Amino acid sequence: MRSEHFRAYAESKTRTNLYYMLFSALAGTALTTVLILLSPVIIKGWRPQPVYFVFYPIFAVFILFAAFALGRKKISAAFVRSMCMLMCVLVLSGTIIISVFPQPDNPEIFFSLLIIMLPTVFVVRPVVMDIMTAVMSLLFVFLSYRFKPPVPASLDAVTTLASVLLSWLTSYFVYHMRMRDFAAQKELYELSSTDTLTSLLNKRSGEYNCLSYMRSAGAEEDYTAIMLDLDDFKAVNDVFGHMQGDKVLAAFGRELKRAFRSDDIVSRIGGDEFFVLLRNIGDESVIRQKAENVLKICGVLNEAFGTRLGVSMGIVIVGRESVRPLYEQLYKAADTLLYKSKHSGKNTYAVSEYKDIAI
Repeated sequence: MRSEHFRAYAESKTRTNLYYMLFSALAGTALTTVLILLSPVIIKGWRPQPVYFVFYPIFAVFILFAAFALGRKKISAAFVRSMCMLMCVLVLSGTIIISVFPQPDNPEIFFSLLIIMLPTVFVVRPVVMDIMTAVMSLLFVFLSYRFKPPVPASLDAVTTLASVLLSWLTSYFVYHMRMRDFAAQKELYELSSTDTLTSLLNKRSGEYNCLSYMRSAGAEEDYTAIMLDLDDFKAVNDVFGHMQGDKVLAAFGRELKRAFRSDDIVSRIGGDEFFVLLRNIGDESVIRQKAENVLKICGVLNEAFGTRLGVSMGIVIVGRESVRPLYEQLYKAADTLLYKSKHSGKNTYAVSEYKDIAI
């Protein structure tokens, strides 16, 4: 459960990771330039060596990658996290090089700071970051003892050990803070986006999700809209009372959600009306089977509650050859077919391609 929770959080932060990468690379470039320019003024006799310019190509690569990835609509979250870790490894590698070889008589300055800071930058699994910092720290200590005099090498080992321990504490503190905030945001979102009676999406959230999907689907993907209305639901409230009517609506909402896939968009748009958007489905035979399954729901509820409910549906298929409708046009088309099915005797459905509907 915790792993799935983090995966959902990391997926939502993919673009944030890219912005952090872009900002870090730009800031790193600026900081490197300032240090190279100011160090000769502050430290007498200091001269920049070619090794100090190792960061420029590293930062340039990740500036270009982040800018390119941010310009794309879709990019793998796992791939972005891998690139973030690669950036950390390369930056630490460059820091190790400049901390060991140009001036081996001096203890390190920047490596410990980076080890502590990195866990707060990117959204990656703490265990992955901790393993990376441990491996890079061991490499740095080994190279210090191999190429530096004993005193600065020992100082490097002590500061690096302290930095790694502090880095691990920071990593888990930041992780738990992020997870807690994400859980709170998710709870608030669910409260604001969910219909409290049926636990389906409410009208506003359903419309938002449909719009987002329709924009991303493009011309290569089929999808289908279904508008549903319970027949004679007013009689349930009149005969059994509104409390029982609410129970019937709640039960219908639960069964309606089960009748479709987890990634289909199922919403209650008001009263006894519902709207469903089936992602990447345009096969009429499959859609008719799903409609038949929805009709069966009312039969089950009638047996359970002693009611005489039916459900009418208007089903609009947007095929690849169809003009891409706006959400309002799709909604109106489904509503048109819904009333056609009601006038056909109720507890049935009307199906049509969007291109064949006159609105």
